[in-house]
Amino acid sequence: MLVYNANANIWTWALTASYTDLGKLGSKLSLILGMPPKLTSNDISSRQDEDTSLHLEVSYNYPLTEKNISTAWNTRYYKSRTQ
Repeated sequence: MLVYNANANIWTWALTASYTDLGKLGSKLSLILGMPPKLTSNDISSRQDEDTSLHLEVSYNYPLTEKNISTAWNTRYYKSRTQ
């Protein structure tokens, strides 16, 4: 079913933080917490978003040499209320 002139509100947000020189000069720890795009209101009643997901991401970059060679660790976690 194709609906013309339908309206929807989609929201997303994120909080980010970084801390440098943790463990070694030039290293960086980063955190991201946010909500992936969520449909909050919609003119098409069969397309309602009943759930809210969260996204958590942590990464750490550790320099191995002074010539920009480094190792990075990254993990992501998604959580939904219905899981």
